[in-house]
Amino acid sequence: MAGMVVTWSYSSNLMSLLAVRHVPQPLHTIRQLLDQSSTIVIMEPNTAVTDTLANSKSGEFRELHNLREEGRVRFQHATTYPHALDTLVRRGDHVLITTSVQADLLISHLYLNTGRCDFYKGKQRFMSSSHCMIVQKGSPIVSLINRR
Repeated sequence: MAGMVVTWSYSSNLMSLLAVRHVPQPLHTIRQLLDQSSTIVIMEPNTAVTDTLANSKSGEFRELHNLREEGRVRFQHATTYPHALDTLVRRGDHVLITTSVQADLLISHLYLNTGRCDFYKGKQRFMSSSHCMIVQKGSPIVSLINRR
């Protein structure tokens, strides 16, 4: 009886391993991106992100900057992001590094066009940005803005 239980247990475990197909795991952190040697990064040139990466002395930001030397960074202007997202990122071998607000807009725009949600945002947030309103000193709307 014990032998039959062990045999059934082994065969069902083997069958389940053979039946499950491999599903690639999404990249959620910079470290996962750096370790994935076949993935190419798309960024906009001359931004706060690229400046921060270039001025980093060590750590993951420096490693991300060093991907340029390996040919794993592709600079594109934000106007080409919708096309890059729909073609290069959709293929699975490119990632887009941009602001969270811009990523939301790009993903929602493609969702409206296709009716499918094919993209995700990584869980790691690595740069904070604050938004503000700038008005002329002494403008009558300063008090209204300050009140809010």
